[in-house]
Amino acid sequence: MSTTNLVISPRTMEEWKLIGEEAFGPFCTALSGVEENRLRATASGILVRVDDRYCILTAHHVLYGGEGYAGVLNYPALSFWISRGDRQPFYPTELFTPVPIAEPRAGAEEKGPDLAALILPDDIASQAEIRHKAFYNLGRHRQSWQQFAAYDDSSAWILSGVPKECHETTEDGIAMQFLLGLCGPPLSCSHGGFEFLDVRASYEAPADPPRTFAGMSGGGLWALKERTTGGWSRMLMGVAFCQLPPEESHRVVRCHGAADLYGRAYDVILEAARQPNDSGGGGR
Repeated sequence: MSTTNLVISPRTMEEWKLIGEEAFGPFCTALSGVEENRLRATASGILVRVDDRYCILTAHHVLYGGEGYAGVLNYPALSFWISRGDRQPFYPTELFTPVPIAEPRAGAEEKGPDLAALILPDDIASQAEIRHKAFYNLGRHRQSWQQFAAYDDSSAWILSGVPKECHETTEDGIAMQFLLGLCGPPLSCSHGGFEFLDVRASYEAPADPPRTFAGMSGGGLWALKERTTGGWSRMLMGVAFCQLPPEESHRVVRCHGAADLYGRAYDVILEAARQPNDSGGGGR
């Protein structure tokens, strides 16, 4: 990723990776559609808490698919990353409650919206917590995300996810590598009542991002501020959902912005969680 316009103290990419792992790494997940004990479709997600319900926030097309390809819910089982280094458990898809928040509009010229969530059953959420996973509390940050404005170049901006380019087939199955890509402040735009943040990935040396960000859909865009007393303030500011056509030396990844996450997404998930029989996979 490009580090253009960053005015924070300089660090190496390895240092930023360690900082990101500590600040928001536990909230990052990957989810996969499973058939015949094999991963068939993989993408990124963010473990979040809305009130007292635990969810995976991701892109709409990750759950439901699109023209010519299947989403993870089109398979009989679902897996999501719980702990590093272990074989991940598979669960019947019908145990989960998908929540469509913003369905993509028809037409190739429409680059958004594209946002959804998956409510986890209580027992599966408990398994995730027991295995040392954390859930980012959306409600706790609803009134404070504005301090990390999209144009703020005093923050570090990091895009997270699991690009397919970094997948590796092993004897134990598919190994996924999380990408934590440092970037400059995103550009904000709006369309149809939604807020989008465009992240620019530069291919100019020494930057070496993936050539394609397929698999990063559903990954988080995070802002970090260094505290004067030490440590970092972190804020989830976006959810990636598409990559724009590549240009000469860069590619843009588009994300839903914080206004969509802490407003629309929070409200829709909360309403879905309050519906009766919300643990039976409704909404498909």
